[in-house]
Amino acid sequence: MTDDQKDKPIEVKSLKEVQADPLALPEGFNWCNLNLRDDNQALELYFLLTQNYVEDDDAMFRFDYSVPFLRWALLPPN
Repeated sequence: MTDDQKDKPIEVKSLKEVQADPLALPEGFNWCNLNLRDDNQALELYFLLTQNYVEDDDAMFRFDYSVPFLRWALLPPN
């Protein structure tokens, strides 16, 4: 990565370029919206990621992103 690429988005799209409808999920699954300002929903996401998805390639350790970190990463300002 060059210096002029740092702190810039990977890709910029206008709202018109973003697909309006979510992709279809396999039977038995459904989309939901989370309110990460709600402590219970934020904990639900934390446990989902910690127990299922955030693990290194060698399965040697799991990352443990805290609820405050998830809120910081996923809730844009304003």
